[in-house]
Amino acid sequence: KLIRDTFSENLVKKGEIPDDADLYTELGGDSLDMMNVHLDLEQALGMKLPQEEFRRCRTVNDVLAFVQAKRKL
Repeated sequence: KLIRDTFSENLVKKGEIPDDADLYTELGGDSLDMMNVHLDLEQALGMKLPQEEFRRCRTVNDVLAFVQAKRKL
């Protein structure tokens, strides 16, 4: 929920965000939006998320898997 809410707050296309929607092409996100999402998630989760790896995420599912993997480290 936290991740989905963060995307909803930062992306141009507000509202329900499907887990498999492409954050750029389907939801209208751009590099600045994704940087804001990245920073907001780091702050909300209280952990560093490597930016280069985060940039590879294309969907909410990708971000969820990425964050879960980083939490296990």
